[in-house]
This record gives sequence, structure tokens and C-alpha cells, in this order.
Amino acid sequence: MTLQKTSFVNGSIAQPLRRMQERPGNRPQNLARSGMSGSKINHMDERARHLEDARQHMAAKAENVRRDMRLWELHRIASERLADDALGAQARLRAIHRVDLWESRGLCSSDYIAAWRQLLALDAASFRNEVLSDAPGMVALRQNTPFGFLLRE
Repeated sequence: MTLQKTSFVNGSIAQPLRRMQERPGNRPQNLARSGMSGSKINHMDERARHLEDARQHMAAKAENVRRDMRLWELHRIASERLADDALGAQARLRAIHRVDLWESRGLCSSDYIAAWRQLLALDAASFRNEVLSDAPGMVALRQNTPFGFLLRE
């Protein structure tokens, strides 16, 4: 395809546009025959928007799954630390101190504070069973954890 030189000063842009529309494949009746009428094109645009929305939704869900997996792994490490005779008491005290800090500064919901206090009072095996549970409440609880210090160790 060769481009024809069009002068915008002396000529008109309407001529090249008209020539493009007059090409056999670009005529409105050909578009209609091919199923590409204006309403179909709009429908395709709408489908494309829906597909993009679905793609973004799936990407957000995938990111949530990755975040939940990282948090689950952090709490698996925390449960191992609590089971360790040498390190468990120190890790438990640091976590309890963090929960105390949340409470004294009003940094966290009292429901989360109460839940973490109950969890931290459990023996190591019970703590592991509870904190690694897939129950919706536990998934949410892991998002606000007193074990953030383990990420820095």
C-alpha cells in the first residue's frame, strides 16, 4: 500500500478518507455482511472491557493468594519457633509485647487483640493447628500479625 501525499493547506483530508471508505473491504455494506456492523463493534468493545475487568479481577485474586501464602509461611515459621525450647519463650514474649503495644496505642481492633491473646496462650502444637487453619477468620487474623519481627531475622 502506498500513501498518497495530501496537503492539509491546499487539499482536503476528506478525499483520502473517502478513498479509504470506497475500498471494497471498508464499505459499510461489507462490514455488515461480515458481521462487523456498528452495534457488533460496540458489543466487541464491551466484551473486551469485560475481559479486561475479568483479567484484572483474576490478577488481584492471584495477588491475594500469594499474600496469603506468604503469611501462612510466616506463621508456619512462627509455630516452629514457638515449639523450639530455646527460642520459643522469647518469640512468644515478643509477640505478646506487640499485642500489648497494639492495645495501649489503640492500633488494632479489640477482637484481633483478644484472638491473638488466646492464640499466644496455647501450647505450641495447638497454636500451630489454629494459626495455620484455613478458616476465614484465621486467614484474616494472619494479615495482622504480631510476628512481623520474624521477617527481619
